[in-house]
Amino acid sequence: MGPLQGLGFGLVALAVSGDGSPFNSVDFFLLEPRALNVAMFVGLHLAFGLVVSGLYWLFDRTLPPAAEREQIGYLIVTAIGSIGLLLVIALFTVPSFCGCEPDYGFLAIILSMIASTAVRHASTFVETLPTWAVPTATIVGYSSLALLLAIGLRATIDQVQKIL
Repeated sequence: MGPLQGLGFGLVALAVSGDGSPFNSVDFFLLEPRALNVAMFVGLHLAFGLVVSGLYWLFDRTLPPAAEREQIGYLIVTAIGSIGLLLVIALFTVPSFCGCEPDYGFLAIILSMIASTAVRHASTFVETLPTWAVPTATIVGYSSLALLLAIGLRATIDQVQKIL
C-alpha cells in the first residue's frame, strides 16, 4: 500500500463519514475562514489515510504469513474485528445508539461488503465453494463499495456547499 493508496483510503474515509453528521457542527459556521476549516477537516482524513498506509507498509513486512492449519492468531484478530461489525450494525439500526433515524440502506450496503469479503476469505481454505461464488462476491463487494462511496461523496459535497 503506497502513498497514493493511502490518500485514496483517506478519501474513502471522508466519503463514508459524509452522511452529513461531521459537517453539522456549529464550529464550521462560527469559525472563520470557513474554507480553511473544511480544508483542515478534509486534510485530517487524508492524513489518516497516509498514516494507515505507512502502518500497513511497516507491519506488512513483520507479520509472518499464516501457516496451514495454524491460524489461531489470525482468528483472534478476526474475532476482535467482529466487534467493529457489531458496532456498525448497532450504528445503523439502533436509534438510541446513534441518536438518529436508522439508515437501513447503508446497513445493507455494508453487510453486502462484509459478506462478499467473507466469501472471498473463505475461498482460500474451503474447497467446496461453487465456482461462481468468488467472482460473484467480487462483483457484489466492489459494486457495494462504489455505491457507498457515491452516496457518501454526494452527501459530503452537499454539506460542504452549505458551509461555504
